Amino acid sequence: MKLSRKDYAMLGHQLIKRRPDIAIGLLTELLKYNSSEVKDLTLIPMYLQAFCDVRNIDTIKLKEEKYNQELTENKREFIGMVLRIYHPFLFEAKDTSGFVPRHGICRQIALTLNINDEGAAGSSNLIKQVVARLKSYHYKKHIENLYKEIIPINAAS
Repeated sequence: MKLSRKDYAMLGHQLIKRRPDIAIGLLTELLKYNSSEVKDLTLIPMYLQAFCDVRNIDTIKLKEEKYNQELTENKREFIGMVLRIYHPFLFEAKDTSGFVPRHGICRQIALTLNINDEGAAGSSNLIKQVVARLKSYHYKKHIENLYKEIIPINAAS
């Protein structure tokens, strides 16, 4: 059974009217998963620098080289860490299919990683690859550990 927007609106209205406690709980849960504590996308270059410092990678080399498998994997790890910062619910969700990143994050990642020839589409493809990999417990744990390693560096800065 497919519901229209009007159907959803009527259901929501009735839920609020009859069971406000459940409605508030559902809304709180939805907001928790649809928002992030960090909103400032201009911090992404700073996260890249911290990532490169921890991983002992030359930032310029990471940005400039395009067809290096190891550096592409490092870019995916960096994108995973950025997603952990801006979309933490991905690391709690059992199903990440259908995830669409927040407006502007693809473009900022593209600018930060110097993916100019492909624009946001190039970073979007890398993001899709990372989100697909997040289904793996080990990959998710790897990114989580990387996040824990990087964030204290930025907190001290």
